[in-house]
Amino acid sequence: MKRVTIKLLGVVLWSATLLWVAAPSAYAQPGTFGDLEQIPKLGEIRGLTAFSESHLAVWYSNVRKDQFPSYEAFLVIYEMRNREPAEVFRINSSPEDVWQRLIPLGAFSLTGLTIQSSQSLTDYDAALVIALVDEKFKVVFSGGTSEIFDLNADGVPEIFESMWPDGDGYPKTTSVHVWNGKTYRSLMKTAWRNRFGPGVLSSVERASRRITRAR
Repeated sequence: MKRVTIKLLGVVLWSATLLWVAAPSAYAQPGTFGDLEQIPKLGEIRGLTAFSESHLAVWYSNVRKDQFPSYEAFLVIYEMRNREPAEVFRINSSPEDVWQRLIPLGAFSLTGLTIQSSQSLTDYDAALVIALVDEKFKVVFSGGTSEIFDLNADGVPEIFESMWPDGDGYPKTTSVHVWNGKTYRSLMKTAWRNRFGPGVLSSVERASRRITRAR
């Protein structure tokens, strides 16, 4: 069974992680979102998190009778417009993923969040990175076991995707993905133990300079 993990390194995001809620009004932010009772009741609210001054992500779930799969989970991103939440993005979970929590990318210059999900039921499993690109939200990364870390300290993180073996042990290789201004693209593959080393750093910095010149 494939294990998918995104680990956020070097930053403390857990204080802003998924909020397990009994009612959305319990986490109202009057200065930004006003009365969260305005949020549409599209299903059971499993969690919500604000990840910018005007954006709120809400994780819904529903039980579907006489359908397969019988459980439905989906994420809706709302933008406050004239003091009312307007839906600007929606994504459904895949049948093989069990969503666990939402984590904002608040420590980085990207506006967005990760959706953690689990097939192995560990605390750090994740599947997707969603970010605001050209004023629209989109999935900018979907992959396997991944660490998010800003290696060159430019405010935009890199993604280090590794395939962990079943049982004990560590990965042998890591694929490094870099931001190209629109999405994440594969840059290189390296030995797992060298993934944060000077050779990878030099490659990331060169890629960042090329992207900057191309803008």
